Formats: sequence, C-alpha cells, structure tokens
Amino acid sequence: MIRAALLVLAILMATGTAQAAPQGKAAGQSPDPAEAANQLLKPQRNPDGTYTVKMLLSSLTPAKNHTLRGTSAAFSFSLPVPERWDVKSASISFGYVNSSSLVARLSRLSFLVGGRVLGQIELRPESPKGKVEIPIPGNLLAPGYNECVFRVAQSYTEEYCESPQHQSLWTNLELETATVEITYAMKPVPARLSAVSDFLFDSRAFLGSDVNIVLPEFSEKSVKLAAMAASGVALRMDYQAARTTVSNELKLGRDNIVIGDAAFAQRLLGSRAPKIGESTMALLPGAGPSGPDPQTAVVVLSGSPEGVEKAVRAFSYLSFPFPDAPEADLSQVTDPEPEMLEAAKNISRDKEYTLRSMGYFTKTVRGQPIDLSYTFPSGLDLNPNSYVTLSLHVAYAPGMREDSVLMVYINGVFVGGVHFEDVKGGTFLDYRINLPLYAMKKGTNTITLTPVLNPLKTRLCESYQSDNLAMTLYDDSTLTFPDIPLWVKLPDLTLFYQDVFPYAQWPDMRGATLLLGDKEQETVNAAVNLAAQAAQRTGLPPLKLDVSFGPAASGNVIAVGGVDSLPKELVSAAPFSLLPQGKRPYPQMQRPKAQDEEAAAHKAPLWSKFLPFLWERGRKSSDVTQYIWADVRSGAALSPGKGFVTQFKAPATAADTVTLFTAATAKDVDRLAARLWEPAVRSMIAGDVAVVDLDSARPKAASLEVGEKYYMGKIGAVPKLTILVNTYPWTSLSVVMVLLLVFAWAAWRMLKVVRAKRQ
Repeated sequence: MIRAALLVLAILMATGTAQAAPQGKAAGQSPDPAEAANQLLKPQRNPDGTYTVKMLLSSLTPAKNHTLRGTSAAFSFSLPVPERWDVKSASISFGYVNSSSLVARLSRLSFLVGGRVLGQIELRPESPKGKVEIPIPGNLLAPGYNECVFRVAQSYTEEYCESPQHQSLWTNLELETATVEITYAMKPVPARLSAVSDFLFDSRAFLGSDVNIVLPEFSEKSVKLAAMAASGVALRMDYQAARTTVSNELKLGRDNIVIGDAAFAQRLLGSRAPKIGESTMALLPGAGPSGPDPQTAVVVLSGSPEGVEKAVRAFSYLSFPFPDAPEADLSQVTDPEPEMLEAAKNISRDKEYTLRSMGYFTKTVRGQPIDLSYTFPSGLDLNPNSYVTLSLHVAYAPGMREDSVLMVYINGVFVGGVHFEDVKGGTFLDYRINLPLYAMKKGTNTITLTPVLNPLKTRLCESYQSDNLAMTLYDDSTLTFPDIPLWVKLPDLTLFYQDVFPYAQWPDMRGATLLLGDKEQETVNAAVNLAAQAAQRTGLPPLKLDVSFGPAASGNVIAVGGVDSLPKELVSAAPFSLLPQGKRPYPQMQRPKAQDEEAAAHKAPLWSKFLPFLWERGRKSSDVTQYIWADVRSGAALSPGKGFVTQFKAPATAADTVTLFTAATAKDVDRLAARLWEPAVRSMIAGDVAVVDLDSARPKAASLEVGEKYYMGKIGAVPKLTILVNTYPWTSLSVVMVLLLVFAWAAWRMLKVVRAKRQ
C-alpha cells in the first residue's frame, strides 16, 4: 500500500503518469540443461591439408526429433557452407523409428540435397528401428544455405483404398542425435578489401571466427579501437561466435587485424607493409611459419593518430563488397546517428509496420505455418492491458470446408484466429485482431499464423483433390504497436544478453564505460570480447563507449578484471559477496507467493477506483514464488575455474548500473568471456548473480536473484522523481510527509494571520 500511495503522490507532484514496474524472474531460474547443445568440435587437419569436422545437426540448424505422418510428408533444413570453404565431401548420420504397421514394399524414406535423391531406406515392419549414414558429394554443397529434405512415402495396405492420415502412418526422425561430418579445404583469401564483408567474416561460418588484434600498446584509446574492430567482425558474423584475442604481435595460422600508426605497421610487417597514407586500410596475405599464408589474412588499419581511428571506424562499417582494391586511402567517414532504443531488429513504440518491412514477402501457403518475428527493447514496460493490432490482408481459395481457419499464436500461445467460412473462397482486407501484450515478452517474439485447411469431400475411399487448400498472406498486412513507456526494474542480467540494457539505451553505447581492472593481456581480451558480444545485439559498433583503467568511472559501468584488480568499492557493493567476508545469501524452500493485500482482487484499495490501470498492473505482474533465505559467510575467496557475472545499482547513485565480469584471476576472466560466446551459456545467465563453470565440458551456470531492486525509465513530466520514489520508497514517504506537515503548518499560520487582520 505504501508503494501505491507514493506513486499517487508522485503523480500529483510531477503531473505525469507512473506505472508499476514489471516483476523479474524467480531467483535461480535457468533453462533445462537439455537445451544446452553439445559444443562444436574443433576441425581436425588431415595429412593432405584438408580439414574434417563432425558435429551434431542441432548445432547447425534448430532441428529436433520430428515425426513424419500420413501417406506423404517431408521435413527440410538448411546446411550452411561459408564462402571460405571448398567442400570435398560430407555425410549425415541419423536414426529413425517407423511404424510396425507399414508395408515395406510401398514405404520409403528418402534424403535429398538440392533436389537430388542421395539415399532411400526401405521402412520394414519387422525391423522398425535403424541408423543410417548417407554420403553427400562435395559438389552439392555450394557456399550458402543448402536445402536438405527428408521425404517419406508410407502405406499400411496394398489395397487401393486407404486413409491418408491413418494413425499407423508415421516415421520418427531422431534428429537431436543426428551428426554431420564435413571435409573441406580452405580457399585462398582474395587480395581485395571487399573480401572483408563477403569472404573473410561470414555468418555462415558455423564454427565461428578466430581473430587476433595487434596493438602497439594497451592504452585506453587503443583498447577502444580494438573493441570497435572486434565489433566490426562480430557484426559480420551475425549470431556466430567472433572469438578475439589482443596482443602486440602477429599470430600464425589465424586472421590478424593490425591497428597502429605507420611506424608501428612498418616495424611489424617489414617489407610486406603497404604504402600508408593519412588513413589507410589494406588487406594482405596472412603470416605463416615460413612466409605468407594465403589461407589467412592481415587487415591493416593505419595512418596518422587521427587517421587510425578513421580507418577502424570504416572497417567497422564495411558491409558492402566494395572496394575491390587491396588497399584504400580514406578521406571521410561519417558515423550513423541512431535513435534511442533503435538497436538491431527492435521495433519502435507507437509505430505501424508492414510485414514487408519486417522481412516477410507475399506468399501462398498450403498448411505450412508462417512465422513473423520482432523484438521488443528490454527497457519497455509491457502493460498487460495494452494490445498490438494485427491487420491482415488474406485471400483463401474456394472449395474448402466451412470449418477451415487461420490460427494465430504468440510465442506458442493461441490468441485468436480467422474463420474461412465461405466455401466460395474470399478475401479479407484490414481484418483486425487485437493481440494482448501480456502474451508477449521483452526480446524476440514470434507471431505464428497456422492455416488449418480442410477439403469439402473427405469420406473414406472417395476421390478428392487438395490443390485448392491454399491461402495467401500479403505483405501489406500491418502490425501496429501501442505507445509503450520506457520503464524497467533492475538488476536483470537477462536484459544484458537480450540487447545490452541499460548500457545500449542508445545503440552507440553513449554514457556507458568499460572499466578494466588492469592492463593484463587476458583482461584486455575479455573486455574486447564482451564489447563485441554487445555489438552483435545492438547492431552497431560501440562508437561512444568510454574505456577506462580506473579506478573511478561514471555512468553505467561494465567492469572487467580479476576480483583483486577491480575497485574495492565496486566489488563490495555486489549483492553476493565476492570478497572473503560479506553477505552470501542462499535460497531455501521455494514456495508459492501470495499476492500482497493491496493486490488481492477482493481487497481493492480506494485509490484503485481513481487509478485502475495502476492497480491492475501491480496485481497482474506480482511475483509468483518466494524463498526463505540463508546467509552463509564462509570466509572463502573465489575459486579458480569459476566465472562470476553480477549486476547492481552503482554506489551513491539513483539509477546507474554496474555489471561485473570477474573471477579469481585474469586468465579465468578471459575464459569467462570466451564461454559467453556460447548461446547455451548465455541463456543460463539470469537474475543479478550468475556463476559459470569454466571447466565443465557442457554449458553449466547457476543464477540467483538476491539484490535490491531499483528502477530506470522515462515516465511523467519529471522521470527522475518517479525513479527516486520507486528506488527509495521509505525515504520518499518521509520526505513527502515532512513536506505535507510543512505545508499544513504554513497554511495554518497564514489562516491565523488572515483572521488577525479581520479582527
């Protein structure tokens, strides 16, 4: 009740609208370990100079065990091949289980690549379980995404008449344990700068990239340049790992990026150094044990002190395959100017989007689901009483039964549909469906449109045609988003790995500081990798991120380093003590959490009649679980082999945030940043404290939610007042009460004076 009263008072004083903050995740919540896919194996070098890599199919494509049902069915996936590979041969190995009711002579499972049948398996009822390995010729796997298809023809009787959807017609593909083996050779790197964007760093390189950045020294300026260059690599790799090291010399057998003035580049490269002007970008063959290595590359970013920064920025932006020259002198580089919360793939508040603008183009489907994806910025407050309007432009074919429908799901939850009731077919233009905001989440959301289309005639043994079972969704259909306020409760590490909130409220990361505990090479490695991971989520290099070696830093801070190297005032402020002595809360006995008295539907407070939206919001977004906490102070220091990530409010500030990436040693911090390239590890980071096991072969992390909450956002005429009220409720209540008493006393004194004058 106190929080609600304070909000009402804040509204009266700020003449703005404050809304309650959403509740965070339950402490310790983490996904099922089964979601952690096996790590990709390192490629093995063969005697003939080629490489062989073997990995799970699920590591390449989101393929799960799939059941093919009916007389005819298919399942397809894409096999990515990077431009840099010349595939010599490949094979796929998978298991299957088929129904024991099938007729072997008429039942076949086929595997196709690029439309070419590479293998057929007879589905025998007497041996319904099997495992096969099918070779794939290398010339069928061209650079790009190669379509692979499992197709089945099944029959349970040799008679003419059989039900096409009989229960006994099924074959299960065991794709979660399926493996793919590829043998490939590395192509020479073309001597052209355009190779940076279309050859050198390729998002289809599912093994990721390994890049070494060479700096003349580890200074604040050079580390920022390294972070921008690493971000340029990470952006081209899209969602793949862009593992980066930083050193003072070239590393053999990998791509190198040299950042420094002309004297440093010439000293490092010797006679191979290009002619360096004011601001030069060049691409050279890589460094090998006995000379140039054509399979790797050295990217040179050099020039005058100001020109080096210009070259690094140009390298970060180079996304179009141009120029084709091996080197270029840069005259001008103009930085992009993003809007607030305008990170990659984010939608904007209070805007209307066509499906075309979101990457969907007009398509006719015959029962296949259509997925429409968009991303909510993490800082938005998803009000459960608001709606997103889906306006559909749809045409459906005649001759379908009147119970045909189009089902609408949000993140797998059914929320609405369209009834195709006219057997003569029809068209819907601007058919509106209100999609509830409470079914959505911060981060990526998927709207799935699933057509369920039935033929008019379906009686057994009656001939019917199904070519008319089709509908078209046009790309001028729209999604209209409400005006969603920027308001969020922190700390929440989940938001950091969605879109780097709150550090990337502006995608160029202005107002944020990357604080390094020391100048150890491992610490610099970790900081540069973390900056590159952030860039992959914002879609822009960290142009305005400040870099500092401390000891102090302002604004929102990302602190990286061994626990003993970081400023003690930051480390001691962590909600879970990283020092030998301090508070270490452990959750015990999870149980349901009853709603607060003021949130109970049958105990609506008086103020809810005047501000119903505030009351509904707090009531519907309450925590659902609670713990009894135990404080165990062992006096033990951080253990080797463990990485810690924790987030909390910066000391002596109202809303600035500190996120610590730390461990017992700088080497472990470097290993922590490397493990965070793995999606399975990142998905386990939640709450405000997370511990990552660096020695485990499988992704392994534990998360807690133990710290005090605070708020960030822009609501009302005086947003900072709303933040202060929510962050310091008791202090704010005391101040308001004192102000009210002063106001009452002043009014009483004025009344006395007025009465005295009248007498």
